[in-house]
Amino acid sequence: MKKEKLKALLDIGSNTVRLVVYAPPYRFPNVFINKRFYCELGKGLSKNKKIDNKKLSNFYNALKVFKSILTDYNVKEFEILGTAAIREASNSIAIKRKIREILSKNIKILSGKEESSLAGMSIISTFDNPRGLVADLGGGSLELVRVNKKTINSNKSLKIGTLRYYNDNKFLNISFLKKEILDKLKKSGVLNKNFNEIYLIGGAFRYLCKRYLNEIKCPNKIIHNFKVTKKDCRKFKMFLNKELLSVTSKNVDRLTNKEMTVPVAAIFLIILIRNFKDVPIYFSEYGLREGYNFSKLSKRVKDSDPFIESCKFISNLDSRNNCASDIHKYFIKMIPKKLNLDYRILEGVSYLSDTHWKILSEYRSIQSFLRTLRYSWVGINFEQRLFVAYCLYNRYGSTKKYSGEVERQIVQLSNKERLSCEFLGLLLKGIYTASSGSKKMLNKEFLVFNNKKNEYEINLKYKNSTIEKEVQIKKINLIYEKLRLIR
Repeated sequence: MKKEKLKALLDIGSNTVRLVVYAPPYRFPNVFINKRFYCELGKGLSKNKKIDNKKLSNFYNALKVFKSILTDYNVKEFEILGTAAIREASNSIAIKRKIREILSKNIKILSGKEESSLAGMSIISTFDNPRGLVADLGGGSLELVRVNKKTINSNKSLKIGTLRYYNDNKFLNISFLKKEILDKLKKSGVLNKNFNEIYLIGGAFRYLCKRYLNEIKCPNKIIHNFKVTKKDCRKFKMFLNKELLSVTSKNVDRLTNKEMTVPVAAIFLIILIRNFKDVPIYFSEYGLREGYNFSKLSKRVKDSDPFIESCKFISNLDSRNNCASDIHKYFIKMIPKKLNLDYRILEGVSYLSDTHWKILSEYRSIQSFLRTLRYSWVGINFEQRLFVAYCLYNRYGSTKKYSGEVERQIVQLSNKERLSCEFLGLLLKGIYTASSGSKKMLNKEFLVFNNKKNEYEINLKYKNSTIEKEVQIKKINLIYEKLRLIR
């Protein structure tokens, strides 16, 4: 991996300072290293525009650690981005000079408008055709941007940050905070708009999402693309109020770095829920770093599908040979269009269908399920993630031993989706059983679909052969019939 052409971004935020190193391909966030330090450069930014020496000492030490990592991994291509804290600091000239001295590179200070655009780019690059409001909350600022599939329509940066309101006395005035945030949002005009969806970026939102997943005892602690539906909004709002009360009842000195971000994030979300009652809320695992990387890609790469690209990447790494595209063509040809399945998702399943052969056969089905379920996919929602994982579980042969664990995880899939996964998994298993992934065997079309009989058959050339005995045609047809009867 060290021989790969690694790229890095140093994101100097108002709360954390983070180094992220990416490995190719770059269409999806292929994170190689993610290292952060809490330097709190933006703490009390509204009260004192100067970043004090103690914070700067911690910050410069963090940069020296980053420098060592970049040198050790021979990362020559990297950029440094600065946001609200550096943007507003009265001593920013001296800070920029010191950054240059340590890293031999100039920092790029993002304007509020640039920062909000990159937040929008991040959502565009990691969600499938997003439409709505993107809110990126950092330690020193709140970026608001409207996205529509692949375009950014409007963007704003507000001086609302998770650390901005802590003063020297370490006192947080919650009444003032509620009024301040509401007034600034009203003045921005965002509360008067209509949105299809809301997307949340930032460490404070991720922290609250993790807490909420624990609160509702969700079996899958996956943040990216986690959705709070209209039905869940009341429960989520109650959770936010409880978190706000819990944090503000503590002495500020005893709060963790993450807890300190809760008041502003929770108040902002409560206002959003109150104002946009019927709008679903999505959480993002990624941020402006991914948006910045995406903005630098060619149009051809930008237009490619991040989910499919990541499936191809994994296939190239872990499949036994290079016939994944041939499996895909044959697999798709075997699926009747009247089943009305998502062919984009089926393409991903095809590319992943031979990526777990190294795992011991006894554990192959459950490990393919869990690995796929927990992989850092972008461009698909949670139900689609479950669908892909359950397809692969059935491709490797479902077993009673793991049925309880799998059943606990797939509760969100409908009966039709479950049957579809079982059918598709069995079909893939049959294809691999008969062909062993051989291109020549795939070209012989040993398995066919009889449109007149509306069922699967072994090609007449292979009747009474080993192939017919190995491929469980009756089982495939049985599940297909069940699936076909569901309307």
